[in-house]
Amino acid sequence: MQPVALTDKIHWVGLNDRITPIFEGTWPIKPHGVTYNVYLIQDDKNALIDPGPASGSPEILARVASLMPVENLDYLIINHIEPDHAGAIAAVMQAAPKAVLVGNAKTFDLLRNYYDFGERFMVVKNDDELSLGKHNLKFMVIPFLHWPETMMTYETSEKILFSCDNYGGYGVLKGTLFADEAPDRWLYMSESMRYFTTVMLPFTKPVLKAVEKVLEINPAVIAPSHGLVWRDGVISIVEQYRHWAEMAAGEGEPGVTVLYASMYGNTTRLVDGIAAGLFRSGLPFEIFDCEATDASYILNSLMRYQGVLIGSPAFEGSLMPQVNYMLNMAAQKKLLNRKGAFFGGYTWGGINLERLGNVKTMLGWEFDPSFNMQGVTTLDVLKGVEEFAYNFALTLVK
Repeated sequence: MQPVALTDKIHWVGLNDRITPIFEGTWPIKPHGVTYNVYLIQDDKNALIDPGPASGSPEILARVASLMPVENLDYLIINHIEPDHAGAIAAVMQAAPKAVLVGNAKTFDLLRNYYDFGERFMVVKNDDELSLGKHNLKFMVIPFLHWPETMMTYETSEKILFSCDNYGGYGVLKGTLFADEAPDRWLYMSESMRYFTTVMLPFTKPVLKAVEKVLEINPAVIAPSHGLVWRDGVISIVEQYRHWAEMAAGEGEPGVTVLYASMYGNTTRLVDGIAAGLFRSGLPFEIFDCEATDASYILNSLMRYQGVLIGSPAFEGSLMPQVNYMLNMAAQKKLLNRKGAFFGGYTWGGINLERLGNVKTMLGWEFDPSFNMQGVTTLDVLKGVEEFAYNFALTLVK
């Protein structure tokens, strides 16, 4: 894409990434991809906000060069030092020999472990301002949104918030940068939710703190580091982040996530009965095979719903590894206050609930009695597991 104008003197000069299959080495992003949003402000002093990944530096610098000489950059604003934001620092600093890095104290504490930037840096504090001429930058330092040095940069004259990872999402640009012009905005919102659960989920308190700050300044435009730029109904993405953070920190909505893995198919057959019971209850539910589904999609559902039904055959007295992985991921992402129950089958030794003590302690969830089947999934067993699921769902209705 060519540079995209946010205003007369502020442009997107970022990168559309349709190639990288895995984000942060963990989360699959194909087929939708991801953007690395880099922003250029031209004024008496010129500033680049987050230079993007090292691999994209030739393309990003070429976009800057199409608007102004790269060597005329005065400031390189670093909202976040993660390599997808800051990997191109060395390339930009070499191409712009008078440019100064701008970040908070923690930025440079961490950054000096990766770059030798000498004396070319400026330390700013929360609410400090930097004048570029007609444009004025105000810095909003919000630690652990989602790293300890993270900050947002607010251009006060045109009311544009460069929000870093906050309010971002997966998905490449399809001809337009702006959410109000995107024909498949629903897809971007779905990928924004998945982005929230994979990147921001453990940091709900800073997310909620940021919501209050953003509502206070009431920006006209929100320009995150990934995904679409918001300008029409800009507060909608802020309120959506608030909603997701409150769901994650609270109990979730009435509904059930079913996650399971099966060894020879009997636990999979139990899922038919589980689905029938949940359907009868009238509550919403989603079903995921942990072997076939990436954790990021399951996290979306776990964040949304209060109830969790966990299916697994006995595997060395415990759960299948894929299920254990998913529960460990839920704990790592700090998904608390959920209500769970186990279902599954065995031949000679069932799941030893004592051995699940560490998992249950780590999650801190409330657990109902489990449903265990010895042998094959008969019609009587299906009837029993249907009642089990139905009764579990009723406990979620308040």
